[in-house]
Amino acid sequence: MDVPSSLLHQAQPVGLVDEPRRARKARMLEWARIFGTVGTVQLLVQGIGFLSGILIVRTLSLQQYALYTLANTLIVTMSMLGDAGISNGLLSEGGKVWRDHQLLGRVIATGLELRRRFASWLLGISAPVLLYLLRSHGASWIEAFCLLALVCASFWFSLLGGIYSVGLGLHQRLADTQRVALIQNSARLAGLVPLIRAFPNALISVAASLGPQAWATSRLRRLCGTVVDLHQPEDAGVRAEVLRVVKRMLPNLIYLSISGQITIWLISFCGSTANLAQLGALTRLGQAFVLVSSLASAVLIPRFARLQGNPRLVLVRFCQVLTVLGVSMAVVVLLVARFPTQVLLILGNDYNGLVHEVALYMLSSVLYVIAGIAAGLSNARGVVLNPVLGVLLQLGCQVLGVLLFGVTSIHGILLLAILVAVAQILMHTGNFVGQILARQRTSAVVG
Repeated sequence: MDVPSSLLHQAQPVGLVDEPRRARKARMLEWARIFGTVGTVQLLVQGIGFLSGILIVRTLSLQQYALYTLANTLIVTMSMLGDAGISNGLLSEGGKVWRDHQLLGRVIATGLELRRRFASWLLGISAPVLLYLLRSHGASWIEAFCLLALVCASFWFSLLGGIYSVGLGLHQRLADTQRVALIQNSARLAGLVPLIRAFPNALISVAASLGPQAWATSRLRRLCGTVVDLHQPEDAGVRAEVLRVVKRMLPNLIYLSISGQITIWLISFCGSTANLAQLGALTRLGQAFVLVSSLASAVLIPRFARLQGNPRLVLVRFCQVLTVLGVSMAVVVLLVARFPTQVLLILGNDYNGLVHEVALYMLSSVLYVIAGIAAGLSNARGVVLNPVLGVLLQLGCQVLGVLLFGVTSIHGILLLAILVAVAQILMHTGNFVGQILARQRTSAVVG
């Protein structure tokens, strides 16, 4: 006689019935604990960095802040180009051997050597560009060369620290890396307060961060040495796999490193010094979203790289992350759009006329964060967007944006940035979903 399924369910031991529920609850509690701990410290780290940025905005003149914006923008752009996809390749390769002290050491050693080579080429290309832009916005030759030297040093420390962070990230040494970041940002603010008051110029603003950054890189190296054998030689097989990722990503990264700061570059070449300073000041507000990117890089992306399971599970996790991220950050944008005048009080009187621009900038910042996390999740699983297709599609969006909005005003440039960010989200998401579904179909056929 057939037994109703409801009776079968009732006949099962209570422990077996509740086991999936307990597992889900345990996972939720674990994520709450991680984000609660990591998020609190990261909020403090980013809060200190935010205060440093606002202090610089409110202290420097428009002309000096324009120079600081150029230097800071080039550091960010050079760091992206200097990485060239190496970190993503290291995450992919390191995720396979992260439990082995020596094999992971070879992965890290290979990454360090590749970054040194890329950095030397990049410095030769970037230096003349920065000198030209600094001079065109009123810097003296001495001031321009001093800023260039500071930018190169900051860029070098950033590259090394990024490699050491890969090893620590794979081992989820979040508390250690956050402690380093907290001390670094605190030391920067402590040094910046007296120095910038006495010498309110771009040179001091950039130099104040160099000492703490050098210490942080040294400390990250020592911490990485506790989980990785840093005396291992580079590995030819790892180098080949990383370069395979680099070759696929480099054309797109070259474009993204420029387009990611496209608003600043366009204003630098086409706009006035005052417009450059105003747009640079708005970017200080965007630092509020660095917390989200930092948490994703420190927690989500390494765990996503380690995720074991069928393609369907990977796709579900990808969609969950982007959905939660999009909904939560939309609330922030709506609040800024509702209270723009109050938000602009943070920047000072020189910038209180940017009522419409501040909402547009915050929207573009949110979209770029989502696009960056979508790209990071995809790359961590070895799902890389076809570089030629990616560049052509985004370049087409930029050309369309220039024709529609123009590039001589902050308002037009921000509309262009929004268009490009939306295109990036659609491309990375569509590429990831398409490739994962293809893998799922392949697995089903093989099974």
